[in-house]
Amino acid sequence: MSNNLEAEYPTRWLCHIRSVTAVLHQYDAVLCSLEESVSQTGEVATKAAGLLNRFKKGVTVLGLKIAVLIFGPLEELNRSLQSTFITVSGMLEAAKLVEDQLSQLRTTEVFDKLYDDVSAMVEQHSIDPISLPRQRRPPNRFTGHGEAYRAQSPQEHFRAAFFACVDTAVSQLSERLDKNKPGLKTYLSLEKMLTTGEINVELCEAYLELNTDSLSVQLQMFVNSYKIETLSEAHNVFQEMVPEVCSLFLDVEQLVRLMLLCPVSSCAAERSFSALRRLKNWLRSTMTQQCLNAVVVCHVNKETVDSLNVTELASFRQTI
Repeated sequence: MSNNLEAEYPTRWLCHIRSVTAVLHQYDAVLCSLEESVSQTGEVATKAAGLLNRFKKGVTVLGLKIAVLIFGPLEELNRSLQSTFITVSGMLEAAKLVEDQLSQLRTTEVFDKLYDDVSAMVEQHSIDPISLPRQRRPPNRFTGHGEAYRAQSPQEHFRAAFFACVDTAVSQLSERLDKNKPGLKTYLSLEKMLTTGEINVELCEAYLELNTDSLSVQLQMFVNSYKIETLSEAHNVFQEMVPEVCSLFLDVEQLVRLMLLCPVSSCAAERSFSALRRLKNWLRSTMTQQCLNAVVVCHVNKETVDSLNVTELASFRQTI
């Protein structure tokens, strides 16, 4: 079983729904493994007993199913945002699609189908059925003198909890990627200026790299010559330009470069720190800076290094 279950949460960027799905698909194997661990002694047996107690409850299965349903689209969004080629406008469009997908989950039909699947799985594995949690009376300052609401069935109780999870995911996604925030609003204004050719003088004056007079002329020529709708399309246009034509749009190119410098996430920067931590570990703590630079160059160009013939390289080294 340990060969089939994947590591859980290897990074803080992805929650790896595959790990949760693997547990659900191999629930019998997980239970058997925990039961075998309980028969041992020491800390392993104590932790296994606690996990076994949780995994024998139908609420745990329901929680895992809900996690797959909600975190699945969010994980795909996180994975797409790690790309080095994604733009801010593309990120907002992708987030909007995920937000719409999550909003469609907030229906009684979706939860009822999910609850029926969990109930069938509970019967299949002979674990404790889903039950109402202990009901506690809330303070009077929250409910007043009226009687507090109490769910009449586990399905009704956890339906409200499921809706609350979906609402939280949608609201957090919408709040964090709000187009009206100052930074995103400025970026979208720059992109609109690039795609429409309409100069925003006040916005251009905030960036010393942009020459308003030259940019207004070049933008009109650029928009009339190339039909672009996104920053990615403008980037591709400049990559295919010959140098003589590119020299006509120096200020437009500067605007494109300025926008491309704004990263969607810090993944690319954090990858360099992660690579450095792998290259200079505790066993290589005395590595010199020259050696570290050489190792980093090999790591960055690992495809080229892998293509080298080690035998020929060693033979060349011996002839020097």
